[in-house]
Amino acid sequence: MEVAGKHFLTDGLNSTLLIDDGVSGNMQRQQVETLKGTNTIIEQGGYPQSTYRVLEAGTRVVWIGHDHNFMFRFRDMRTLLRRAITWTIGYNFYKT
Repeated sequence: MEVAGKHFLTDGLNSTLLIDDGVSGNMQRQQVETLKGTNTIIEQGGYPQSTYRVLEAGTRVVWIGHDHNFMFRFRDMRTLLRRAITWTIGYNFYKT
């Protein structure tokens, strides 16, 4: 999977998302069609794997697709999920 667009959600992520050490297996690729106004930020083999959209009312939407058996074995995908929560609701709490 590769970062396909610049955004707060992908800032600082590896362009080719790296899987955690010691994890192997065959992953399935999601094949989706993006609607007008949807922006692709991560692709795998030319297919969108993560997208975002801002609706007219200001609502923010993030779609993260991937093989659910491997999704959280990518550090960058976990970071993307945390940022998606922050971006869509507008804030987040971090343990410091």
